[in-house]
Parts: sequence; C-alpha cells; structure tokens
Amino acid sequence: MTSRWLTLTLALLAAACGGGTSPTPPEPNPDPVPLPSPPPTAKGAVSAGEHHTCGFNSNGETWCWGRNQYGEQGTSGDESPVPVQARITGLAQVVSGNQATCGLKTDGTFWCWGRILSEDEDTLFSPPQQLTVFGTEVQSFDMGEETAYVTKKDGSIWAYSQGDTQQVVASGARALSVYDGDFMCFVKSDGTLVCQGYNNAGNLGNGTTSGGSVQVKVPAGTLFQQVSVGGNFACGLTTAGEVWCWGANEVAQTGTRTGTQDCFWSSGALPCNPTPRKITGLPAPAKVLVTAYSTALVLLTDGTVWGWGGNATLQLGAATQETCPNIFGNDPCSSTPVKVPVQNMLTLSAGGDHVCGCDTSGTAWCWGFSASGKLGTTSQPETLEGEPPAQVLNFRCW
Repeated sequence: MTSRWLTLTLALLAAACGGGTSPTPPEPNPDPVPLPSPPPTAKGAVSAGEHHTCGFNSNGETWCWGRNQYGEQGTSGDESPVPVQARITGLAQVVSGNQATCGLKTDGTFWCWGRILSEDEDTLFSPPQQLTVFGTEVQSFDMGEETAYVTKKDGSIWAYSQGDTQQVVASGARALSVYDGDFMCFVKSDGTLVCQGYNNAGNLGNGTTSGGSVQVKVPAGTLFQQVSVGGNFACGLTTAGEVWCWGANEVAQTGTRTGTQDCFWSSGALPCNPTPRKITGLPAPAKVLVTAYSTALVLLTDGTVWGWGGNATLQLGAATQETCPNIFGNDPCSSTPVKVPVQNMLTLSAGGDHVCGCDTSGTAWCWGFSASGKLGTTSQPETLEGEPPAQVLNFRCW
C-alpha cells in the first residue's frame, strides 16, 4: 500500500470526519436538482488511464491496451499497442486509473482488476474480481492511483484499495472526481459542489489555500451536474452547460495566462487561481467535462471537443503556438479554448496526458502521449511523442 493512498485517505478522513472522530450525522436529503436532458445513450465507451486505456462495446466485450505491468489489461501478457480482450463482459461503465481499472456491470455489480486488488506480484494478473463489499449499491465511481472511490446510492463516498475500505464522506454526494493527488471533489444532491483535502494550489476552489472540506466559491444559484479533478486543479460543469475552473495555473489550465497569486509547491512558486473562474469562448453549452493532469477538455452539445491548458504532448489534439513560461520552462499551452480536430463525439475521457472518446458512428479515437501504446492507434513501437487524433485499431464502441 503506497504512502500516497495512506496520505490521501487520511487527509480526506480528517476533512470529512473532524480529524479522526466519527463521521458527521447524515444531512437531510434535499430533492435532487433536475439535470438537463441527457445526450443520446452511448452503447460503449473508452476510458483513458495513466498508462493504459480500456473500453467496452455494444457486444458486451471489454478491451484494453497499453501497459500491463500490474494487470491493467484484465488479462495476462505484456503491454500491447493494440487492444486485447479483457476477461470480463457485461460492463455499463468503465474507468481506468493509474495501475488499475474498475467497471460497473449492467447487473449493478462492481468489478476491478490490476494493482488495486493486491501488491502481491503473484496475484496481479488474476482475472477481474467483483468487490462484493459494495453489493449493487454503486451509483458512480472514479479511480485514483491504486484506489477506487465509490459513491453509493445512499450518497456516501467510500475508498477501496487492496482489501481496505474506508468511508470518506457520510452522505449527500451524487457524483465524485479524484485524480491521484491529495484532494477530491463531489457534486451534492442539491447541485452544490464540495471539495476536500489538501489545498496547496487553491485546488479546493474556496478562494484560499487552506485545507478542509469546503463548498466551492461560485455565484449564488450556480448548480453543478459534474466535476472533474486534474493534478492540483479542478473544473465543474453547471446545469446550464457552463464550465468553471480553479487551482494550479502554471499552463493556463484555469483558462487564463495569469494567476491571482503564487502558490508554493516543493518545486517553487507557481501561479494559481484559488477562486473559480468561468471559462469563456465556448461556442455551445458543454455536456461532458474531463481533465488530464494539466489540461481540461469539454464535449459540447454540437458534438465538438474543445480544450485549454497544457499541450506538451498534444492533449489538445494539435500543436498550439502559445507557450506558458513557468519554473519548469516554456510549456506549450492554450489559455483559451481551442477546437480538437474530431467531430460528432458522444463520449470523452482523459488520462494523465492522453484523451480518448467514441463518436456517433461507434469509432474510438485517441490522441496525446503515445507511451506504452496507450493510444491504441498503431501497432508500431511507441514513439514517446504526442500524436494527433487517430482511430483505435481493432476496437469499435458499437
């Protein structure tokens, strides 16, 4: 069990439970906020992880590609730049993390594979296993480095890693997001947005760099339907299709070249925006929001994909002329939304430095950093470069 898992869990428990006391009593459950009409239902999906990618199709099959050092592909074997079939069927949702993948089946059961199950090298390549501790109560979930974070139907949030289960939020949550850092955010059933954990980059969105469990500071009446956490920054999608971002801003991931203050990390001072700012320049309302480590992307209601922030490995799908100077150098970036060269997209997912999705025809697309073959777009050895959008080989979403 890594120190990151222990640190994150302890930070979240301290924020949610008063530093080691029992969880706060459940709050009265308000009526859920009506959400916009959902987009057409996808029959399959692709999820980009840190070093691998997995997807399921309308035939009920699950396929994975990229690194397989810890059994991330759901089967034995070496890493593969082309999709290989995982030993699990019947998924309705899938999320790829750093060293593991989890999925929710159509029957409501929750399954995982990879390093989340064990650190024992002899069991890493075991078939996907059902996490029976959650029964059929999983409402939504996300993946950290070696940890699954689950929102149950009762609104509580739980963290699971290698047989250890901890409650981190008592009640009231509807959808959550976590990267592999030290904080998480979740949408409550009343449409408000809460972030908790460490706050060194203003990533909790409350206008300060003090940690805890806080409501994100946005104009009164702003209601959220989704949140997505990157590496020390986060963005929220409102019920009106607007996007707000906050936190670290060394490569303009909050949609501006400047920060309202410097936030101090171990590597030095970097610009940040602890108070959320509204993203401008999107030509249509957003319906899906995703974040990579330092990049944010949205799928709009017109089927186009737009993004901003870091672009060192073509996370934005094409080279950009803008650079963002910081203590690490002059990094390629975009401080305003730019259009990714894909169209008619229906699903979207981001890993650390690559992005994937399905279009309305069922074609799967990936772009960004090609290490470990995680793009699945070529059978040739990895180039260790950023690649523009291309079709995934030997896999269709439907």
